[in-house]
Amino acid sequence: MTDEALVHVVLLGIPLDLRQRSQEHSDELIREMTLIALQIREGDGDALPVRLTELVADVQLTYGAFSADANAALEAAAARGDDVIERVVYTVPRHVAPAPGT
Repeated sequence: MTDEALVHVVLLGIPLDLRQRSQEHSDELIREMTLIALQIREGDGDALPVRLTELVADVQLTYGAFSADANAALEAAAARGDDVIERVVYTVPRHVAPAPGT
């Protein structure tokens, strides 16, 4: 984690089927970029997908711990068969997403 000041980001009324589809789409994109990056490392193509896959890995490593509790709540709601989770709280470093006007 970090010694930096943390803030709460609250999401309300998340449809779990939409979250599931979004997660599946994200996973598919990462798999595709990884395959492209492997081809590039073997000498085919551009460096852009390599940089994108590195960026995704960096973001997951840097901020993954901050989403663990929220992801656990989302997964628990899905396991219970809930259609919607009414409230999810992410606790993140203040610099991640400054509010407009701050």
